[in-house]
Amino acid sequence: MKCSQFPQRLRCCAGAALAALAVLAMSGSTVTQAQSVVSEPDFSGMNKPSSSSRLVARDAVRGRNYFLAAPTTHIDGIEVGNYSRVNDLGQLDLAWTGEPVRPFLRDTILLGNGELMFREGLANAPWQRLRQGPNGGFVPETFLWAYEALTQNNTAVTASDAQGNTYAVFKRLSVSGAPLATLRRVTFEGVPDTAWRLDIDVDSSTIRQLSISADGSVFYVASRFDGTTTINTLSRVSASDAMSWITPFGGTVSALATDAVGRAYLLGTKVTLQGSVGTLLRVERTGTIDSGWVPLVESALSTPFPFLHILADRVVMATANGTGPPVFRLLSLAEGRILASRSAPVGTSLALIDAAGTVVLNGGAKLMLWSPTATDFTTREIAIKSGTAPVIASIKRWGAGYVVGGQFEYFYNGVRYTNLMRLGADLKPDSTWQPAVTGPVHALAVDRDGGLMVGGESLVAAQLGLIRFGADGRLDFRWRKSFDAAVFAVTAGSDGDVFAGGRFGKVDAVNMKAIARFRADGTLQAGWGQTVPWRQAAGGLFEGLFAADGIKKIIDTGDAGILVSWAQQIGLTDFANLHLHRFSRATEGLVVPNSRGLDLIGYSIERDERSGYLFGTGRIGNLVGVIRLLPDTLEIDPRWVPTTANYYVAALSDTHIYLGSGRRLLRSTESAAFDPDWLVPGRFSFFGGWIDAGTPGDGIVWGSPSGAPIVVRSPSTVIAQKTAVEYFAKHVQRFFITARV
Repeated sequence: MKCSQFPQRLRCCAGAALAALAVLAMSGSTVTQAQSVVSEPDFSGMNKPSSSSRLVARDAVRGRNYFLAAPTTHIDGIEVGNYSRVNDLGQLDLAWTGEPVRPFLRDTILLGNGELMFREGLANAPWQRLRQGPNGGFVPETFLWAYEALTQNNTAVTASDAQGNTYAVFKRLSVSGAPLATLRRVTFEGVPDTAWRLDIDVDSSTIRQLSISADGSVFYVASRFDGTTTINTLSRVSASDAMSWITPFGGTVSALATDAVGRAYLLGTKVTLQGSVGTLLRVERTGTIDSGWVPLVESALSTPFPFLHILADRVVMATANGTGPPVFRLLSLAEGRILASRSAPVGTSLALIDAAGTVVLNGGAKLMLWSPTATDFTTREIAIKSGTAPVIASIKRWGAGYVVGGQFEYFYNGVRYTNLMRLGADLKPDSTWQPAVTGPVHALAVDRDGGLMVGGESLVAAQLGLIRFGADGRLDFRWRKSFDAAVFAVTAGSDGDVFAGGRFGKVDAVNMKAIARFRADGTLQAGWGQTVPWRQAAGGLFEGLFAADGIKKIIDTGDAGILVSWAQQIGLTDFANLHLHRFSRATEGLVVPNSRGLDLIGYSIERDERSGYLFGTGRIGNLVGVIRLLPDTLEIDPRWVPTTANYYVAALSDTHIYLGSGRRLLRSTESAAFDPDWLVPGRFSFFGGWIDAGTPGDGIVWGSPSGAPIVVRSPSTVIAQKTAVEYFAKHVQRFFITARV
């Protein structure tokens, strides 16, 4: 099933939620005729698996999992805002999605009533609450913990009690002006409790951990530096009794928790309190150490994870030993005896522990839930298709169809395709060709023998940056080239030579700076192109801050030379210095001067493979537009009238020039003019290329720079009439349309 979301409306393909249709039918329905302007398959379900989307809250009572990404994420191929909600079946809650909330988010709180609160990662940022909007989705609104403006300068140290109330520490000013602390709470219903306030005479910025006991007492850990040493203390205060105390301790505390009778538990590294030393210590509600409670946990373990949860008669905790995976233990609360112990599997990371004591691990495409029982953990998994916008690096004609390379995950008819897939002439994925490419693909080229050259990083094994598939689709084992960094560009000449460029410094253990030339049989031509114009740092990489540095494009112009477009990062943004240089095809591969036409065009250049002409966007006098260069001299073609355009040339076809703005120019022999009836819609307004699909006006387009799902456009023709049934569900204020496509 593949779905696409539109404002106020949801369109689902055949096979979607048949059980729900019976319910929706009772709300009223209409039957309409729908016309399709997009050919099958629907690539909207494509996404880029990414760890940038992280689990920030889990509502164990309602079976909801909240994810946060910056700036957006995709789940089941649907683009959502910073926050998304997925149920325990792995299904995205389409009624709870929205536009990106803010670019930088720091804290997230799950309230007792299931609502979510967040705070930006900026100084003095206020708390906000995500409420259900009148037209669906969530709407952020400013939230005050009390009627006074206590949302400024807070430490964001929060905790919840057994009744579902939520507490947070804020700064208050004393009469002398010294910053102290006040504790406010929000009730289970999500309402600020204006009648409840607890003032604490300690600097709010020193409070590190907070825990609320079932009897209403408040425990907190504070750490302050007196100019010489760090002083750590554990304190108890209460709004209901007068028994307050403070006791110093040594070591490092990672987590603080309390049990039902008001005892405090400290989890940390070499925690020393009142003569007792350990990883896990228990303190009585009177403030004295329980020296008779000695859990069987090694005191040498480090505890970088704030994972400690107290159940009625058990303890759930996480520790680590050195750089190894975290270990989760289930202990008896009475004796401290270890009941069960498990290590996190390879490839998973610790996410959180929910209110029921369930450990949640992030396993990439799934969540692993370890729920404590009387003596062990039970395990279950939730499949999550989470990611960001797919990266489509290149699409090439190959044989009777096409091949798509990039960084993506796509499911079609139950088959998973990752980073490299072949499409037939009908544009459907070829399930018979399943290359084991795991790393990202950055470049594709078809050589003179019909083989497919693939450039990237860690393609089928560590450091393999260039591989080849023969015309029959089989991996050519002569072409398993090892690079010490990524390959960003590949091109194949008519003489069989192959050129690869990127950010590397070694090829098959041979020093080769950023560009390499190979013979048709895979032999490396050592020394070619090594008199290079760019500076390099230690290790053979470009000087710069990010992987945006490197060769981005290589064009083989035959006798006129090899054109190389490269970038060097110059700051903390994506802006970079862009350069174009020309290499001789001779044995040494020396840099030769650019023509005047190349200097005018710069890096924005594409070659028409049939005619040999080069097209690019450049400046002639006061005009910025598309310029044509002659194939032999690479000088400006005086017979071509430049067309005014401010965007780079993204792709060429026999009849059109496609610009990065999403517009296209209709080519003639002497000039080009804008096609007024053609514009790539919506999120495809900036794209990386176009491939004709054989039928005039039809083709494949992919996004740039971070990619959008590839689509097939039919701007003037209708594929077929489809019968669609539309339902309106009053209780959720949504339209549902089903059709067999």
